[in-house]
Amino acid sequence: MPEEKGRKAEARPGIVRELVSLWPSLPYLGYGVWLAWACLAYSGTLWLSDVETNGENLSQLYMVSTAAFGIVCLVVPFAVRRFTQVFERRSVVVGAGVCAALGCVLVVAVGPYYLGQFVEMRPLFWLGAALSGIGTGVVGLKCGVMYGALAPRRVLLYAATSQIVVAFIYFAVIGSPPWALAPGGPSVVGILSFTLLPVAAALLTVLPTGSFASSEAGMRPLTFGESKRALPGAFWRLVALSFLLPAVASMMRGVVVDAHALAVTLEGNNILMLLRVLMAAAFVVVAVRVDASHMNFGKLYSLIAICMVVTIACVPVFGAHSNEWSLLIYCASSVFEFVMWCLLAFVVFQKRISPIIVFGIGRGAFMLGSALGWSFGVYALPSISGGGAVQSLRFT
Repeated sequence: MPEEKGRKAEARPGIVRELVSLWPSLPYLGYGVWLAWACLAYSGTLWLSDVETNGENLSQLYMVSTAAFGIVCLVVPFAVRRFTQVFERRSVVVGAGVCAALGCVLVVAVGPYYLGQFVEMRPLFWLGAALSGIGTGVVGLKCGVMYGALAPRRVLLYAATSQIVVAFIYFAVIGSPPWALAPGGPSVVGILSFTLLPVAAALLTVLPTGSFASSEAGMRPLTFGESKRALPGAFWRLVALSFLLPAVASMMRGVVVDAHALAVTLEGNNILMLLRVLMAAAFVVVAVRVDASHMNFGKLYSLIAICMVVTIACVPVFGAHSNEWSLLIYCASSVFEFVMWCLLAFVVFQKRISPIIVFGIGRGAFMLGSALGWSFGVYALPSISGGGAVQSLRFT
């Protein structure tokens, strides 16, 4: 019996390695599963109940979770060596996914049909949101470490494929049966997806990506520097844009989501997801037909930034509360985010700088900018732009 158990234990790693050798991109799809969780969680589809009349709770989850994510990313680069060893431990990454899942459980548990009907549970809601951001922050950085070891063409292909995974998971959950534990509460599939997707993303990222798959995955042994001074000046300009533009885009989207009914928000998110599929398909074709190392992603990044600035400048014409115009801005922000992720991976691969530094600073600036922009859009922009209409919507 002990010998049989030993043989079974040896067989399990072999099966996993064989699977990854046949499907080298599988570990990198953890990036897509993590993004799918973010899209679903920040749309409110998974955890909100039917008593919600506006997006106030959704906004609070987004602000607390993304701020926690951004803080984790910005703190980690200050202890590169320690965290490099931490991210090599599978138990730590999986534990981070479990931490995010625990936060999601708290968010669901304090709902109006569960613990929320007995006592005010707002502090637990904020704690759950923070745990979800901390856990997914670690998982997101692990994805950055993996993508930083890939050649540019593989980065583009795997990142674009992950966007398709995002859309597939999103629409699969949206179209699932509305069976609920409590009438009017979130669906069973929604709760399970909300809590288990971070764990699934973490499990994918700890799959082996060693030398047995290096020839297919486009990987090669790399050594990384740990000095922030080695970062080029263009990187810091990229970080500045990664903070400012998402901040403004989230500000525009936040004021709309916080004021409108959830049905309007869900419809907008569905449109954004369809546009994401088109974007992913276009980049997959580019990855297959064009050598990404010869593409000028810097110019593409600048072009997207200019488009975002133009659309933001037109906000006074269409109104700060225009759902359609905010969708256009947020769509440009999604393309901006995709290109930024690829550029961060290119910086790691080409400059041989630690991915914990590059993705920690770059992704941290993006998430923190998004959180601060959304907060400004919810709490400050309505009063500045004359938000009487917004306040009336909240109490009707």
